[in-house]
Amino acid sequence: MRSYSGESKSIKKKGDREKWWLLWVRAASILLLVTALSSLVYWSGIIFQKSKKDAPSYKTYATNAGQQKVLTLSDGTKIRLNEQSSLRIPRQFGVKDRKVKLKGEAYFQVAHDKGHPFIIEANGATIKDLDTQFDVKADSAAGKVQVAVIRGRVLLKKEQKDSTGRTASAILTRNHLGILQLSDSQITIEKGGARNYLSWKTHRLVFKGLTLVQVSRQLQRLYNVHIQFRSSRVKKLQLTATLNTTKLKNVLNIIARTLDIHYRMHKSHIVWEP
Repeated sequence: MRSYSGESKSIKKKGDREKWWLLWVRAASILLLVTALSSLVYWSGIIFQKSKKDAPSYKTYATNAGQQKVLTLSDGTKIRLNEQSSLRIPRQFGVKDRKVKLKGEAYFQVAHDKGHPFIIEANGATIKDLDTQFDVKADSAAGKVQVAVIRGRVLLKKEQKDSTGRTASAILTRNHLGILQLSDSQITIEKGGARNYLSWKTHRLVFKGLTLVQVSRQLQRLYNVHIQFRSSRVKKLQLTATLNTTKLKNVLNIIARTLDIHYRMHKSHIVWEP
């Protein structure tokens, strides 16, 4: 009768070695996985911190109804923010560029720097200073941006290009008003009375030899009203006047008395009558 004790012991030793080998492989795999995960978390943290560090930081100035705010930037540019408006400025303004974002209306007295142009982003438009003082009004409700140039030159440009790859742009000069209609990319330019678009700041309106049609066009933009005429004669009447008031009814009353005419008003609709 044969004995298999030696063979059994050999098989057992071989099985033990395979068992320990499998355990070692599993342990090494777990260690490798833990190391990989740790590295991933580590580098992810570094990348996150770097991106967080590199992300631009902004400061926003805002005004409520009936409130205005005057700002002086680090480059010497002075800004007066109209009511219910906001201006976003990079905390590191001027380090790489001079770019701000406007909602509402503001008056800019830009400290000109040819190497670092001052740029305003407003409701889909870009306004670039060319050594100037100007007023910007971004009317999101009407889908337009208007710029009134008091001194110097301004580049008014739509941010997005049209289907042909072109973009609407125009250079505005002193005492000109430019209106960019965002829906069709049309820019309308008018000469005269640019300072009247600062009436929210100066509390004064000045008309010098303007026809009532021209005056009414300014009033429509200033007060968001619609004006009509009952007679062609009334349209041609010329007005020269300085009004130290900006309340619409006061303005209409003074114009009516000065030109010896009448008007009817219902909500935002006005009609001039002989």
